[in-house]
Amino acid sequence: MRIKLTCVICAIILTLSCMILSACDNSNSNEVSSVASGEESKRETSLITTKLSAKNFTVTDKDGNTVELDDKKGKPIVVNFWASWCPPCRSEMPNFQSVYATHGKDVEFMMVNLTDGHNETVEKAKKYIADNGFTFPVYFDTLNNASRTYMIGSIPLTLFIDEYGQLVKSHVGALTKDDLHRYIHLITG
Repeated sequence: MRIKLTCVICAIILTLSCMILSACDNSNSNEVSSVASGEESKRETSLITTKLSAKNFTVTDKDGNTVELDDKKGKPIVVNFWASWCPPCRSEMPNFQSVYATHGKDVEFMMVNLTDGHNETVEKAKKYIADNGFTFPVYFDTLNNASRTYMIGSIPLTLFIDEYGQLVKSHVGALTKDDLHRYIHLITG
């Protein structure tokens, strides 16, 4: 009887652990035509082989003003979808801060918080950003417009868009500084 109870408890714990980890996993990226490059696996990154216009979306800035992705055209754009409760998202934030300090004048950064109002709120996200001293621009997807537009199933998800609004690269999972520099080079030439 005791062994049976222990097995049931272990099964419940394992199931709950899998559910929690799947919230941030990077196993089901929505890749369009992609090519694995170097040692990167196909599920983590995709180099867009056909020029696709980045789909527009609407988010709000820290002051509640409406901002559209299309407002940023004219400069290369890095769009990162994240949440403060997501461990891979938190792990890459210092890398984004460092790269933003280097490239922020030449490249638009849109750090889009997936603000669902429950797991993630504007207040939680702002507190996380302030507590860590991040200075990159943060936007809030309070109406799920951006997440629906890009059918986001896993985070972090980062898009690299050239100055003409063409989607050049997408990456699901945490990025290193070297990854960010390499991918930014793809959109800056």
